[in-house]
Amino acid sequence: MSGCTWITDKIANKVYSSLERPFETEAPATFVSYPSSTETEAIIGGEGRGINCSIPSIGDLAFKRPDGVSDIRLRFRQACVNHDFCYRHGFATYGYTQNDCDTALQESAYRLCRQIQRGGGNDSKGEFEGGINPYSYCETEAKKVLLGVALGGSGSYKAAGRSTYFEYDPMPERADNYVIARALPSDAVAMDPSDLGFRAFLYKRNAVMMAGQRETSPPDRPLTPMKSDFVAFPDGRVATPPQVTQGLLGTPLAALARAGFTDTSLEVELFRPAAKDDTSTLTIDSRRDVMLCKGKKGLVDCDASVYKFTQKDDVSEVLSLTHRGSLGSGNGPRILEHRLVPGAENEVHGLDTQDVHNAYRFLVHDMLVEKDSRGNATHAWVFARGVGVDQSGHYVTDNAASDFSEQVLVTRQGLGDGPDEETQRFMIDATEKNEPLNLVRVSKDGTTALIGVDWREQEAERRGMTPRLKTWLLSNNALAEKGTLIELMDETRNCYLEIPPIVARFPQMNDAQMFFPRFTNARQRDKDMCATPDDATDSSFQFDVLLAGLHLNSRSELDVLPGGGVVCEIDLTAQLKSPSADKIRERANRSFATNSAADIKPGTSAWDAAMLDLSHRWRMSQVIASERTLATGEQEVALTIVFSGFTGMSFQLLFHLDPQRGLAFDRKAGGEQFVRSCGRSNAN
Repeated sequence: MSGCTWITDKIANKVYSSLERPFETEAPATFVSYPSSTETEAIIGGEGRGINCSIPSIGDLAFKRPDGVSDIRLRFRQACVNHDFCYRHGFATYGYTQNDCDTALQESAYRLCRQIQRGGGNDSKGEFEGGINPYSYCETEAKKVLLGVALGGSGSYKAAGRSTYFEYDPMPERADNYVIARALPSDAVAMDPSDLGFRAFLYKRNAVMMAGQRETSPPDRPLTPMKSDFVAFPDGRVATPPQVTQGLLGTPLAALARAGFTDTSLEVELFRPAAKDDTSTLTIDSRRDVMLCKGKKGLVDCDASVYKFTQKDDVSEVLSLTHRGSLGSGNGPRILEHRLVPGAENEVHGLDTQDVHNAYRFLVHDMLVEKDSRGNATHAWVFARGVGVDQSGHYVTDNAASDFSEQVLVTRQGLGDGPDEETQRFMIDATEKNEPLNLVRVSKDGTTALIGVDWREQEAERRGMTPRLKTWLLSNNALAEKGTLIELMDETRNCYLEIPPIVARFPQMNDAQMFFPRFTNARQRDKDMCATPDDATDSSFQFDVLLAGLHLNSRSELDVLPGGGVVCEIDLTAQLKSPSADKIRERANRSFATNSAADIKPGTSAWDAAMLDLSHRWRMSQVIASERTLATGEQEVALTIVFSGFTGMSFQLLFHLDPQRGLAFDRKAGGEQFVRSCGRSNAN
C-alpha cells in the first residue's frame, strides 16, 4: 500500500503552502510548563484528554515505512504534542489562531524530519529516500503530517469561548499581543499589604509592560493599577515570559530567551520589578555568560533544547537538556547545570554511556525537577517514548517501539557534583492519555509522586466517568512500573478539568492542595453543557473552585480528600460599566459601526457582543495559587483570577490556613461590584 504515497504527496503539496526551509538541523521546541508562583507544584494542562498524534489509521498509507522503522505517530510526536496544546490552549494563552497552530506543526515536523535523517539508526530510513533532495523530501513529509492531523483532529481547534489558559510554549515567537502573570513571593510585597501580590506582563511584539494591582477602600471600588512603561526586550531576543526564580539571584523573576529557532543559544534576562505609590518600574538585565560552555577554541554557546530555572543548595541555576547529544554522533542526551554565580563551572551529566539512535524521542516531554522538602532540586527527570532499556539497564540503541503509546522510559538523574552512576532508568505504564505528567511533593518531608490524569477524550464518554489520577509514588529511590489509579471527586467530571487544575504546596500544610477552577453560565450549568462554547448572551456568570488535599496515608498510599469549594456570582452587566471595561465597550461599538463612546444598551447587537466578550475572557483567564501576607502579618492562601487582557478587573479569593481543617474561605479582594456573593459551595 505504500505505493499510494505519490498520491498523498501530490495532494499535500497542492493543499499546503511551502514554508521557508530551515537548512540547519536544530530540533523544534519541546513544551515546557512553568509554575506561576513559588508555591505551585504542578499545573495540569491538556484538559485530561491526553496528548498524541491524531493521524487516523488510513493516514499510514501516506508514509513509507521500511522494515524496522517506527510508527509515524512516534516519529512526529514532538510536533503533535505542541499542536494538541495549541488547539486547546493556544488562543487563550497566546492568541494563536488555528492557522498559527497548523503552521507551527508543519515547521516542527520539517525540523523533526531533518533531525531523524541526521540521527542514524532505523528511523533515518523512514525519513530519507535515496536520490531525492532531503529538503524537498522533508517539506513534503511535514505537509503530509499536517494533512493527517487535520483529518484526524477535524473540529478540535478551540477559539474564544472554548480555549483555556495554559502556558506550554517556551519560545512564543508567533505571539505578539498577550498577557501572562506571576505571583511574587509574599516577602517581596509584604511592605504593602494592599498589593494583591501578582504582576501581569503585557507583551506587544518585542516589548513588555508590567502591571500590578492594589486593593482600595472601600473594597468595592476599582483596583488601583501600578503600571510600568514598555521596555524593549534585550538584544533582539524572542520576547519570553519570566519564570519564578528562587535562590540567591537578586530578583524573583527571570526569563530564558533564544534568538530564534536557528540556534539553541540562551541568554538569561533578569526582570527587576519595583513599585511605588501608583507606578511601577521594570528593568531587564541580560546575562549571556551563564549559558556558555567550554569548547575546543574557548567558550561557546551551550546547546539547550529544554530548559528552566531551579535552585540547588539554595542557589539559583539553569537546568538544561541538550539535544546535541541526541544526534548520531553523540550517545544519549546530556543534562547541564548552570550556576548563576560568578565563576561557577557547569556540571555535565551524561544520561548513559550506551550509544542510542533515534534519541529525538527524548524531546517529546517537559523535563521535570524533583525537589527536597526545602525546595532544592535533587534530580532531573527526562522522559522518552519509544526508547527501551536492555537487561543491563542501558538504553537500547535501536528500538522500533511498537508499544510507545502504552509505556514511557523515565531517566532520573541525580544533580550536583556526584558521579553519573546516580542515574536510574525506569519503564512505567504511563500511556499517552496520561500525559502531561507532573512531579508533586505530596507531604512536608518531600515525598514525591509522579501524577497524570486518566480519563476519556470523547465528550460523551467523559460525562459517564469520574476523572482519575494515575500516580507513581517514589519510594526508597524506586518507582513502581505500574501506576495506581485514584478517583477524583464526582463533581470534577462536569468540566473542572477544562481549566487546568493547580497543585500547590504551603509550608503550614502537610498535604499538597489541589484547586479545580471552572467558569460557567446558567445555560451550561442547567443542561450540563459546560464544555460547549459560550455562544449565547447571559449576564449571569459564575466562577467556582473545588478544593482537595493530596494526602499520603499511613499505608504509604495516596488519597484525594475533598475540601469543599467556593462559588462567586459575576454580574456581566455590572462589569461592562466598570472603568476598566472601556476598551471592551469601544470594541463592541466599533464592530457594529457605532460611535465607540456611545452607551451600550441591553438587547442591542453591541451589547450581545460585549457580553460574549466578557464571558469568553473569564473562561480564558489565568488562575494562580500563591501565598499573600496581610496587614496583620497573617499568611493566607490567595487564589488569583487574572482577567484575560484587562488585569484591572481581576479578583482574588483569600483562604485561612488551618493545618488540621484545610483551607477556610475568608473573603474576596477586587472584583469591584460585579463579583458578588462569594461563599462556600455545596461541594463535598
